[in-house]
Amino acid sequence: MLENEDVSLRLYESKYKAELAQFHLTVEQKKFTALPIEALKICTEDPNRRPIMVFSGEVPVGFFVLHTGEGIQDFSENPRTILLRAFCINHCYQGKKYASRAMAVLPYFVRQQFSDKEEIVLAVNKDNEPAKALYVKSGFRDTGAEKNGRSGQMHIYSYKLS
Repeated sequence: MLENEDVSLRLYESKYKAELAQFHLTVEQKKFTALPIEALKICTEDPNRRPIMVFSGEVPVGFFVLHTGEGIQDFSENPRTILLRAFCINHCYQGKKYASRAMAVLPYFVRQQFSDKEEIVLAVNKDNEPAKALYVKSGFRDTGAEKNGRSGQMHIYSYKLS
């Protein structure tokens, strides 16, 4: 567990499944990311996807997946890359800087939990301006690479850990 102010990142534990099932996103946000309970189902089918929770104190406020292995070669040619997927903050906790504080802790968390990784990548929809601004502010850079996603064209962003 790593913390930034009152935000911590922790590996998912099944005791939080009911709380993840209660997460809410706006219709607009659902175009760009999966609800945690949907992403969690995919994680149970793919051992290369690790569900991570964002906490404020002891309250789960956010969720994302860190993906390794063969499923990420479309995003980076670097075999020591980890892919950030399905990042979201529960709608009732948005606007409180939890996303930016989680992103600030993310590089340290990845170094701690996945010490062989040297880069974090993610794909963000070209129309998802709030997410793009968050990632750039957090130190990610647009690689110039693009990929088609479920809701249109996505830009690939990278954060070098070294």
